Amino acid sequence: MKPPLRATLVLLTLLATCKTLADDDQVLHVMLQGDSAESMRSLAQAQGGKLTHYLPIINAVGAELTRAQLDAVLASGEVTRHIDDLALNDQPEGDPEPESSCNIAGSVEILRGNDGFRWYLYNKADDARQLTALDLSWPASLGTIKSITLADNAVPPDSWDRQAIKDTQINLVPEAAPDLHGRQALDVRFHRAANTIPLQSDYSVVAHFGEDCETKLIPGYPENSTDFYYSTVTGAEELHRHGVTGDGVTVAVLDSGLWDHPALVHNTNGKDRVLARYDAINNSERDGVFDESGHGTHLTSVIAHSGKTLRQGKATGGFKGIAPDVSLVAVKAFNETGQGGMLDIVRGLQWVVDNRKKYNIGVLNLSFAARPRWPYYLDPINQAVLRVWAAGISVVAAAGNEGPEDLTVGSPGNLPYIITVGAVTDSWTVDTRADDYIPDFSSRGPTPAAHI
Repeated sequence: MKPPLRATLVLLTLLATCKTLADDDQVLHVMLQGDSAESMRSLAQAQGGKLTHYLPIINAVGAELTRAQLDAVLASGEVTRHIDDLALNDQPEGDPEPESSCNIAGSVEILRGNDGFRWYLYNKADDARQLTALDLSWPASLGTIKSITLADNAVPPDSWDRQAIKDTQINLVPEAAPDLHGRQALDVRFHRAANTIPLQSDYSVVAHFGEDCETKLIPGYPENSTDFYYSTVTGAEELHRHGVTGDGVTVAVLDSGLWDHPALVHNTNGKDRVLARYDAINNSERDGVFDESGHGTHLTSVIAHSGKTLRQGKATGGFKGIAPDVSLVAVKAFNETGQGGMLDIVRGLQWVVDNRKKYNIGVLNLSFAARPRWPYYLDPINQAVLRVWAAGISVVAAAGNEGPEDLTVGSPGNLPYIITVGAVTDSWTVDTRADDYIPDFSSRGPTPAAHI
């Protein structure tokens, strides 16, 4: 029996009304931009909205408003621009990246000995993964393989060619394949001990964990832990020897925070040089800027590591960081997963401008990039960065990791007033430029406005 038409219409009307009420009650995180941040704050609060960000640097505020409240604010005619929803997962549409079933990675550096090496492997998945094959090459002076273990599990000696003295491929049957759980060490030993410890580049290792899942040992540099090389390659080390170390300049790093490593928080004289820490996510100067992801710490190390460069155990007169004596300001706007809210980033930029004279901030580093959603001059982050530049601060930003296609430079690197930096690799050969190239991941210009 069919329901009466009138009853059906009533039901549909009720459902539509419920949906409308639900939409009206939904709380949106919005940006409101107008003639001044103060006028936008008054508008939002007059409608009962909750202010989350006060951003005079771009004449805007962030606020939490229901759809009905937002409609009332927009009806005032005072809002020149608004962005409806600023959730972290609200990203520009694009081709989704395929999910990888391989969650295996290897440490960038091995622990080297006279008779072999130890290489830490990482299984980032919850389930164990079997080591199914190994491709190995090593210096012939070490002789034949003596033992291979993964954690406490030995690989059976009959799995490899016991006469091989330079390279071999080892295929493991399931019952002999050790499992990798979390972080564990792959230890390879040989029958002979070399007089001089072999370099990491003397080995080649590929660990296979089933079909289409492998991790490779990078060649590494001869003295990777005592010499970071880029200071030499860029010419910074020569400046260090002449006393040019960045003393008197303050660099602000807006990123994921900072670990309190001695070589970062102290300059070359051992003096504290972190002048301020600001958490733009929580709008706090008191709670510290602990770096959950390590990205901000990594970039700060490139900029300012104060450790001495050593070659063959002797100091070269240079330092591991490009400018080892700069003062630092750490601004945290990115969480442990590397995500940053647009308004948090703008709030961090606001703080940098507000405190530039107090801390003598001369340089701002922005090692992040987002896929552009608007023309560069309409992007709220770019608008704030432009104010930073106008305040007399030199701004350096990343091009992004969306290469190798053209037109892939991200925001804020697409802003024509700042310095935008891509990536280059020396192929682990410091002494020659012949094999240097731009890696595929590095974003390329030009920008849509053809400025880069």
